[in-house]
Order: sequence, then structure tokens, then C-alpha cells
Amino acid sequence: MPYSLTIDLNKAVEDFAPDLTSDEVDSIAHSIYNEFNYSPVYDTIEKHIIAFVEDNDIAYEIETIADEIEHESIDREDYR
Repeated sequence: MPYSLTIDLNKAVEDFAPDLTSDEVDSIAHSIYNEFNYSPVYDTIEKHIIAFVEDNDIAYEIETIADEIEHESIDREDYR
């Protein structure tokens, strides 16, 4: 079973700033979509994997994307 995380950016903006117009919400959501840094999300996932496998005595080897690829060269569409 695949698991995924999805965030409705427009809804998130509305949750944080309910008084904005729909055009303002859309503009902010569009900006977030284009400029969002996915590195912290992947760092959090990596930390969780490491903690889980260590807590459950699972043999593992973690590959770090950042060691192999510069962040700027990662195509954001690959991680959406």
C-alpha cells in the first residue's frame, strides 16, 4: 500500500489567514508551490526512518540524496 502526503496549499493559506480574498490566497499558494524547499521534509523522513529501524533492530543503509545531488539540481516535480 503506497502512502503519500498531500497538502492543499490554498486551504492551508486560508486556515492561517482566513480574511484573505480568494485571489490573494491563490497568489500566496502559487508562490509557496513554486518556492517550497522540500529538503526539510526529506530530512524529517530520513530521521524517522533511522529512528524506526534502530528502535526495531532492522538492518539498514541510508543513502543521502544531498550527498549525491546538489539541491538546486533536483527537479521539484519529482517530489510533488
